[in-house]
Amino acid sequence: MAFVPATNVLEVALEGQYPNGQRVVNVLHFLRNLAWTLEALLDFLDALQTAWDANVRALVSNQVSLTRIAGRDLTTQEGIVGEVNIPQPHSGSVSSPAMAAHTTLAIKSFSGFAGRSRRGRSYWWGLSEGQVAGDFIVTPAVAVSIINAWVAMIEATETATATEHVIVSKISEGALRSSALVSQVIGYSLEDFRVDTQRRRLVGEGD
Repeated sequence: MAFVPATNVLEVALEGQYPNGQRVVNVLHFLRNLAWTLEALLDFLDALQTAWDANVRALVSNQVSLTRIAGRDLTTQEGIVGEVNIPQPHSGSVSSPAMAAHTTLAIKSFSGFAGRSRRGRSYWWGLSEGQVAGDFIVTPAVAVSIINAWVAMIEATETATATEHVIVSKISEGALRSSALVSQVIGYSLEDFRVDTQRRRLVGEGD
């Protein structure tokens, strides 16, 4: 896809890996009031890893590892890039086998405005067998803990880096925008406690 600029927005890939080698990625966006520098970008990535360790790791299967956090400034096509070196293994803390890589719980983010361009989704990776009842429902207490952990990770990162989590839309009615539509996230929710399937995480189908 052709490049679409988003001024002072950092695009972040939070990547993990399953025991079968399947790679999984959540892409997040954060807006900074100042222009990004390489130092600020790397500090941000370190802060996000710290927040993941403090909030998310305890709810991820120990068969699934955080492997990489990378960032790209979307202000220009030649914007700065960077990533953090994560010592391996850097696995979750739940002593229960991981569910299949495509098994997830969708977390919705919303901006307070209508339309697909104004809302977003993230897909939790690292669900374990012990967190799911009957291969269908994420245990309600676990589901609540997951969304709370996700929000805590985002908020801790925002506070440490003076940034805002945002939704970035690069396409409108099937066509690329000249510049991205950027909306501040004001809240998060779960559709329900049902296990979701992210087809692109099926083995051999991509991220």
